[in-house]
Amino acid sequence: MLWTTVKGAGKSIAFTDVEKGPASIAAPRFLDKFHDKYIKQCYKYFNATEDIPFNYSEMRMHSVMIPALDKVSDAVFVEQYINKKGRAGRVDYLVLSGNQVYLIELKHSWLSFNSGNATVATNKKWQNAFTDLKAVSWEEAFSIFPEVRTVAKVALMVVPLYNRSKNLKKLANQSYTLERIFEKYRSFSDQLSPKPGWMGIWAVKPQMAKPIITKDHYYECYPAVALFACIKGKTK
Repeated sequence: MLWTTVKGAGKSIAFTDVEKGPASIAAPRFLDKFHDKYIKQCYKYFNATEDIPFNYSEMRMHSVMIPALDKVSDAVFVEQYINKKGRAGRVDYLVLSGNQVYLIELKHSWLSFNSGNATVATNKKWQNAFTDLKAVSWEEAFSIFPEVRTVAKVALMVVPLYNRSKNLKKLANQSYTLERIFEKYRSFSDQLSPKPGWMGIWAVKPQMAKPIITKDHYYECYPAVALFACIKGKTK
């Protein structure tokens, strides 16, 4: 495993296992670049607010997703209106990058450090992203920017890794090695259906992983966050 140092923010790594076909090369490269900008945007947010920016719902994630996407594309449209099975609908992000369009449905879930399981609720969110994207016909997708050559539908899920305990000392003494973080996310990926074709992991710097107290009087820490993507592409 070759982890990359993101200045000041921690370590990151990305993996691609996409079947050959339209967008199978361009889309993972796009996601690699986006992942780097996403990490830097989250770290900027943390430095300004001392708040963990990836621990909220899809709607709150716009605060870091949009600036990161903007840095790696020509234009980003949020909650873009689009026909779904002949009815008015929306897609979370429509991204124009060169002669490619990315239709992105964003989801947010969690991974417990102790259990390591992808829950039923997580898989339901993941599958809902595919259902939403499948409802957009390729003809409709190409009609938005007729000059583009390729459209990629991307289901994207943000998954923070968390640990919690009422015993602060126990939580603070836990070891979060890169190898252990990777194994947690690899196992999680294997439990998703369909299996993601791209995964980007960010092991955050220790400052961001310090335990915080929650409203229910537990201590929690967030040593890592991953992005999972499944890509379906079509070329004219």
